[in-house]
Formats: sequence, C-alpha cells, structure tokens
Amino acid sequence: MPGPGEFQAVISDEMLAPILTKASSEMEAQLGVDSLDDALTAELNARVTEAVQAKFGETLQKVAAGVAQSAATVAPVLPTERINAGLIAGADHVRLIAEHDKYHEMLAQTAAMTFAKYSALIGAGFSKDQAFRLVEAETLAKAGRK
Repeated sequence: MPGPGEFQAVISDEMLAPILTKASSEMEAQLGVDSLDDALTAELNARVTEAVQAKFGETLQKVAAGVAQSAATVAPVLPTERINAGLIAGADHVRLIAEHDKYHEMLAQTAAMTFAKYSALIGAGFSKDQAFRLVEAETLAKAGRK
C-alpha cells in the first residue's frame, strides 16, 4: 500500500515481458547455464517485477511532482483545464519513458545486479532470508536518500 504522496505503479504484463526475458537471459549468462530452473525463474521474475514497479512508481512520482511544480510556478491559481493538461502531459512523459528500450535495459540490469548480490550473499553463507533482508535493507536505504 503506498504511503501519503506515493503512487501505486502497476505495469502491464505486456510491458514486463521483454524486461523479464532480458533479466532471465542476463542471469543465465552470469550463471553460465542454458536455462534457469522453474524456482529460480519464478524468484527472478518476482524480484524484477517488484523492482520495475518500484522504479516506475518513483519515476511517475518525480514526473508528476515536476509537472505540479511547473504548474505552481506558472501561476499560483490555475484553471482546472490547465492543471489537467499539465497532468496529461506528465502522464504522457512517464509513458514515453516507460516504453523506451534504454529504460527497460536499465531496469533489467538493476534487477540482475540485485539478484546477483542476493545470490552472492547466499554463496557467502547467509540464509535465503538473511540475504533477502540484507538486499532489502540496502534497497530501502538507497530509496531514503532521495
């Protein structure tokens, strides 16, 4: 559940599919295997989806805040039509960013690096839960540094 001032980002399966495919390919290459087993694929897909939705939510929030700031800078009181037009333009901007191949590449690389860190922690002797909690804490700490 998003907190005050946060957006709930929901990315369609259609938008996620190429990101998940790329993340899977990169993980296979990093591990030196032809294909991932079902459990690893499910775990990777869940983590990539979560990362993509979080990043999309952050981007959406930043763009919307920028649009709102621009609208407030133009005039202290704007007609509803101008505010709506600004928000529509902001939403279009977010959509264009989300559809850009480089954005999907960046998300897939970020997800692959996060999963690699998780795997390295397990390889170093941490339990799956401990590794998850360490990666989660680092991610939350980074998110708090905005």
